[in-house]
Amino acid sequence: MGQLQSPWDVPDSWEPALEAARKGGVLLLIGGVDSGKSTLAAILAAEAHQAGRKTAVVDADIGQASIGPPTCVSLGMVEGEIRGCEDIPLAALDFVGSPSPQGHLLQCA
Repeated sequence: MGQLQSPWDVPDSWEPALEAARKGGVLLLIGGVDSGKSTLAAILAAEAHQAGRKTAVVDADIGQASIGPPTCVSLGMVEGEIRGCEDIPLAALDFVGSPSPQGHLLQCA
């Protein structure tokens, strides 16, 4: 497993994603409802920050927002240790106006 010191039980199979977070770049997470995207985003953000990377997270889940308020696409900047996306300070947001991306795909993108 990687260098991550966290409360999460991270499987060895996630090592390629952890290494990508350490190296830097843009990582995009997509998946089904309640599949763990926000948890994985927090783990990757923590790993990138721990590796000395300036780390930003875009929360485009307008129905179950973790960083900003619901109905908004939010940007958070990791400034220290985090245990989840809700620990990432809000830096900017854009109001979509709906808790569902249906009919608002352009605003979410």
